Amino acid sequence: MRQIKIDYRRPNPVPQPAPRPAPAPNQGRPPVRGGGTEHPGKTRRCNRHPGVHMVLAGYNTEWNTVRYLCPMCHAMGLPPVEVATGVINAYFPEKGYGFIENGGPRIFFHLSDLATRFTPQLGMPVTCRVEANDKGLIGREVTPR
Repeated sequence: MRQIKIDYRRPNPVPQPAPRPAPAPNQGRPPVRGGGTEHPGKTRRCNRHPGVHMVLAGYNTEWNTVRYLCPMCHAMGLPPVEVATGVINAYFPEKGYGFIENGGPRIFFHLSDLATRFTPQLGMPVTCRVEANDKGLIGREVTPR
């Protein structure tokens, strides 16, 4: 008696997807343009946990700010970070402070709150982390845009 061999392999191979092209070197995200509010796609890192990316948690219409949430800080019960973008509308170099206008309440900043060494100018667009105290809003880590 003769044995019959049946070939169960597919006659045509399964088509494979085309390989993805390699990204161009030094090609990052496009710079954030415009003003008003922070770009939602821009990622931020937490100050307490530098290796952790914060996620966009929404907008605070009362302060006209954007909220970012660090998952680790949230697990510890800390509030989200409020980030405001605006322009410097008053600056008093002899006194060492100024105010930022962002479409909401004015944000106070002191020269010690500047994140980098720059000279604030009237009309200069800036970004800062916002905190509230009994007198009003305070801008921390003020950086030019």
